[in-house]
Amino acid sequence: MPYITTAESLDRLSTTLSLPSPHFPYKDWVTGLALHMIEQEDEYTYQSITPGIFGSLCNLKLETLSLLRMNISIKDISYHQFLKAQLDQGLSELHLYQCTPITLATVSTTIQQHSWVHLRSLCIHNCYLTDTQVERMVRFCPSLQLLRLDECGCLSDTAMLTIAQNCLQLNTLVVTLPRNIVQSNMITVRTIEALQTHCLFLKRFICTGQTRISEYVNNSNNSTNFYISVSDPHSWA
Repeated sequence: MPYITTAESLDRLSTTLSLPSPHFPYKDWVTGLALHMIEQEDEYTYQSITPGIFGSLCNLKLETLSLLRMNISIKDISYHQFLKAQLDQGLSELHLYQCTPITLATVSTTIQQHSWVHLRSLCIHNCYLTDTQVERMVRFCPSLQLLRLDECGCLSDTAMLTIAQNCLQLNTLVVTLPRNIVQSNMITVRTIEALQTHCLFLKRFICTGQTRISEYVNNSNNSTNFYISVSDPHSWA
């Protein structure tokens, strides 16, 4: 899987994919792509991505796409076309880490265009999300088995109930608070009840910092068909 860390490297990948290779095209060997931009000296500054660069990536047939610290202009239509092409061709894993709101908004808008039955894993880390944004996306992801919303804002039962009602194949659900927020009471027993009712394949529900979930777990009279953890996940995967 190509691991791209600079805008210049992304340009070179684009050039490589454009080279004629009639017998063994490089694009046919690429099933995963990590666009993980290295952090700048100023953590609030992002690398400048060449406009239109994603046009040459549309012919890839990715199974896994991972984006880290990506800042893509809202005017760059090629990015939207690239995302849609990958989802159309059966993308199964999509990961976003510390991406700008515009980058995330384009992902959200693209997902809302169709029901993506091939998408099995959606992981979003440290990208601000509201309940409404989560609701809009998960309605089009009926086959999700892994959903991670790590440090993505103070989500509530509203988003969780929509997840439970639409993602019936869930195996693992992770929801954690931003680092600057110690606790919240926005996710309650209503979420646990909805997960038990709808998500019959669920094995793990990791939900940190939610006082009402902690109270439920600490009550020995309560039990569920899946494991509930109120501690921080050991790793991000």
